[in-house]
Amino acid sequence: MFTYSEKLRQECIAFFKEECDVEIDHEIADIYLERLGDFYRAMESIIKNSTTDFSSKDIRFLEQPERVEQKTNTFEN
Repeated sequence: MFTYSEKLRQECIAFFKEECDVEIDHEIADIYLERLGDFYRAMESIIKNSTTDFSSKDIRFLEQPERVEQKTNTFEN
């Protein structure tokens, strides 16, 4: 049984075919729609947990995210 409607799954399938030239089935479309919903809820949570001055378009989070340092791969001969 699918979580999302036939129409929504068909739109998702059509989107991937048109934009990515990839064919997906209804099961994969349902999974993608579920993950998109998870992503939306995560973004909504970030927005709710931040203070925003929309006039300056400056976003300050209540908790500073940990700084992630980029690591480079080095190969020794």
